[in-house]
Amino acid sequence: MTQFTFPNIMAAVILKPETFAGGATREQILAFIAGLELKMMKEERFSVNAGNLLTNHHKIEADQRGWVGQIEDFSRKKGFEWISGLKQIGIEVVLNEMNEHQREQYATFIRQFIVKLISELKPGSNKFDSAWIDQWLGIVLLHTAWGQNMWNTKELDLIEQIDEEIKKINVLYYETPGISVDLDILRYQFMELNSEAKAVS
Repeated sequence: MTQFTFPNIMAAVILKPETFAGGATREQILAFIAGLELKMMKEERFSVNAGNLLTNHHKIEADQRGWVGQIEDFSRKKGFEWISGLKQIGIEVVLNEMNEHQREQYATFIRQFIVKLISELKPGSNKFDSAWIDQWLGIVLLHTAWGQNMWNTKELDLIEQIDEEIKKINVLYYETPGISVDLDILRYQFMELNSEAKAVS
């Protein structure tokens, strides 16, 4: 993967919070984030900025549950797990704190992350599980111009088709996902098109 110097720790943490937190439970991840924020000014805190983004941009108001409840409501609205919602909102938060050059570098880094995920979509792969789905739904931001512009036209078309297949599997077979023939074909087409995908295959 391209070397990338993260402008702040949350830019790294939000991609794999379960790794940094030492566990995948919501409690472990929230405890880790709370620990990071202990010495931060209020305006620097991820929890504050995530809550503001959800309120002002996504129109999801806070209640007694605070920003965590907003993430829950956002995820429910999107139809995926809380961890995916946290990652999506987290990426949006850290992008707002980056300059244009950093945003371009971050796009290149996440692009390679996504390419690696696609390379794992092989029939019989033990890497394609609910955690894989959570990761995909959390970092593939096709609802944003930034998330679309990291691909060329042909790549984007295939990414959108893969995304649709993943969303179907998320709804129907989240606990026991399998790689369909259509998904395998899309992986093959993408790998033939994309030099980065060939490099990680």
